[in-house]
Amino acid sequence: MASPIQTISYGLNYAQLKITDDSLIDLFVEMDQAIEKVELQIKEIADYSRLELGIVKIAYENFDLSELINEIVYKYRDKYKGKIVFVKSKNKFIMLSDRLKIYKALDNLISNSCKFNNGGTVYVNYRIKKIRKEETLIIRVRDKGIGIANADIIKIFDPFYQVDTKQNRVGMGLGLSIVKHTVDILGGQVSVKSILGKGSVFTIKLKVR
Repeated sequence: MASPIQTISYGLNYAQLKITDDSLIDLFVEMDQAIEKVELQIKEIADYSRLELGIVKIAYENFDLSELINEIVYKYRDKYKGKIVFVKSKNKFIMLSDRLKIYKALDNLISNSCKFNNGGTVYVNYRIKKIRKEETLIIRVRDKGIGIANADIIKIFDPFYQVDTKQNRVGMGLGLSIVKHTVDILGGQVSVKSILGKGSVFTIKLKVR
């Protein structure tokens, strides 16, 4: 069964096929974009609510991390015109974790970096490092965008918090909070370092299983 939002979207798409007035076409495009924003906000709220209530389970499986990152890069190939660069590791890394949760966390980080990157390039890489005698997976998402002020960094992972910028706001400020909750559930850590006007580096650390 289609949701009310889907029903409206189908109706708009059908109506677009019937109109020829350019001014109306532009209006329908704006309406389509508005629906996309609402759908994203609903998805963010649903994802955040599940994490906040603790009604999520970890589904462990083995998967190739490089393939997962490539999927995300491919997903945004048109929207960001090849501005995402995955700096591949020399060695293939098969990790044991919840693939869907890792995907969502990285998808949020990468899309967030792209939004505030002023058309620059976003770099993604990972490596394995021994920390306190334990093998740790370190994933970094780096951009050279607008950066984050120190006053905002301490709140950046708080739910509904949005940095005050001139960028159009699409979501509800839950993306980075969802990343933190997800990484916490997986027993890892997420952090950010940033210089205002020069860019940011988001880092996820997970123990290698």
